[in-house]
Amino acid sequence: MDILSILIKVGMLFIAALIIAHSIKEHKEDGKLFYNRWLMWIGIGSLGFVALFVYTLFTSETTVGSKDFYMAVGLIVIFSIAAIASLLEYKITSGKYDRYGIKYRTPWSGTKKYSWFNIEKIEYNSTMNWYIFYGDDGKKMRFSSYLTGVESLIDYATGMGLEIVTTKKSKKKVSF
Repeated sequence: MDILSILIKVGMLFIAALIIAHSIKEHKEDGKLFYNRWLMWIGIGSLGFVALFVYTLFTSETTVGSKDFYMAVGLIVIFSIAAIASLLEYKITSGKYDRYGIKYRTPWSGTKKYSWFNIEKIEYNSTMNWYIFYGDDGKKMRFSSYLTGVESLIDYATGMGLEIVTTKKSKKKVSF
């Protein structure tokens, strides 16, 4: 099995995973934000691909310095990063909201807590598919649309009188 065929299969699996992830819109508990298990399975699947690439690298006749060697090492690095990021997001990202405010924790920015009165505005970024809550201290909380409970959070926030502004995609053309 050559590296290119593995890369094509991996790409197809990730496209399928993204479609599945986008279709999951469960809400289990009011006032809670978390990722469902699909994110954990993406992380575990990425680790599986890392193991496959490492196995292929050591059992094939690939020589150090060849194109296939560098491709395999690159895939190992990329899927390792994807696995770590997915598993950290699944395990650590969580939040709660109620009539007093919102508390949200991520592995990337730590824990943030705001009263509803301290949130200045909400922006929806259609490019990144997330909601950004701006605090009066200039800090931001970003909520992915894939987060379970985010739809209820947005409904609750708009019910509190906050408006959502949608940012438009940039129409600038990139030239090389």
